Amino acid sequence: MIVCYGHAIDVHALHGIFPSFPLAVDFFFVLSGFVIALSYEARLIDRQMGFGRFAVIRLVRLYPLIFLSVVLGACVLCLRIVANREWHLVAALLLTVPFSLLVIPTPFLAQSGALGLQLYWPLNPPIWSLFFEIIANLVYAAAVRTLSNRLIAVILAASGVCYLAIALTFHTVAFGNDWDWPAGFIRVAYSFLAGVATYRVYAAQQLAWLRRLPSLAIIISLLICLSAGYLAIELIIVIFIFPILVLAGAYSLVPGSIRNLCLWLGTVSYPLYLLHFPLLRVWERVIIRSSSLSDSGIYMTEIGFLAFAMAFSALILKFYDIPVRRTLAKLVLNRS
Repeated sequence: MIVCYGHAIDVHALHGIFPSFPLAVDFFFVLSGFVIALSYEARLIDRQMGFGRFAVIRLVRLYPLIFLSVVLGACVLCLRIVANREWHLVAALLLTVPFSLLVIPTPFLAQSGALGLQLYWPLNPPIWSLFFEIIANLVYAAAVRTLSNRLIAVILAASGVCYLAIALTFHTVAFGNDWDWPAGFIRVAYSFLAGVATYRVYAAQQLAWLRRLPSLAIIISLLICLSAGYLAIELIIVIFIFPILVLAGAYSLVPGSIRNLCLWLGTVSYPLYLLHFPLLRVWERVIIRSSSLSDSGIYMTEIGFLAFAMAFSALILKFYDIPVRRTLAKLVLNRS
């Protein structure tokens, strides 16, 4: 996930390798729709779980790391303000923090003209996708009993057409995380619902021949998708290929020898995604801007940052995220 939102490091080192890295967000939305439907659809439809309990479960799962990432982002910006004496940013920062804690887009720092703060989630830009993820989760839970397969097909067709129109208008699939954030509703609507549809295909054991694909082939296919680099191909990938890859992944069996590694990578991916940007801002200032690096040095620095960010994320997961979620679950879920 580091390739999604960096500046100097990923632009020099990874953008050339994965020119279609913004598609990782679309893949995440498809995967999220599949996982949410797999985990909760039957219980929501049968009324074994109400909307309120579902909402609390999802917020307990997602919010602790969102909160921490915003706090870290604010601290990093405070250090920058002090180091560069950019006192004119203090008022905008104070206005931005409460909006960011609520995961709401804010233009306060976007209008400051400060480099790196133009995005509408400036303290930690990756949370833009969590804004749409939370909304998609809640809308799905509220409407799941009315979401027939036919209705899903209609919504997918309509949102797919809108997705194509927006991408062709903007000449990119990377929309929804800046001034164009309202277009993100279309982006998540198509991909999340495509994930739900993929789950229903999986539950009905349709296209089961995909289980013949080895796990390694699915991973390689995903990496190839992120390397496309052409808008027309990216649109085909988002609309058709990603749901197929998620379905194939659901059918595939991970070899026992690497199962624990895959589980660990999956677990650490969420804190890595949310925490890497504040860490990257510090890393760039300390490592990149304080030294003159060749292209090969940039690549080595990227590897070093990845190792550091994964280790930091693993520690946060163990000593912050899991304990906090466990405590919140006892406080709010056991009482409901």
